[in-house]
Amino acid sequence: MFVYIQKNDNDNNPSFPYAVGILHFTFLTYIFIIPTFSNLEADFTIEAEFSRFWQFFKHYGMTKEFQFEDFSNSEKRNVQFNFSFKEILKQLFWDKQLENDSNEGKLDFLINAALEEHRTDNTKDI
Repeated sequence: MFVYIQKNDNDNNPSFPYAVGILHFTFLTYIFIIPTFSNLEADFTIEAEFSRFWQFFKHYGMTKEFQFEDFSNSEKRNVQFNFSFKEILKQLFWDKQLENDSNEGKLDFLINAALEEHRTDNTKDI
């Protein structure tokens, strides 16, 4: 689990939450906003304001399986997780294949390309 917090009050941007939590569990990723409950903060339950926030996490937005769930009230819910063991096994196989390819040097071209971009100052700060 990772928690990202805005650096300081001077950087506080009301269109971005004070803190964001990311929990990885097997092949699932849960991203949740930790609000400050300030009137200045955006209401991330409103689709337009959530969309602005979500643009920051483009790497998660590329998946078609993403679902928005609003848990911003105290209403009791039954939560059900449906796991596909076929998907878990496929991911484990893929991870093992990547590890083997990396150990055999088959992915060195990616490292070399990144180093070349850095050497030629073709990178940008994130």
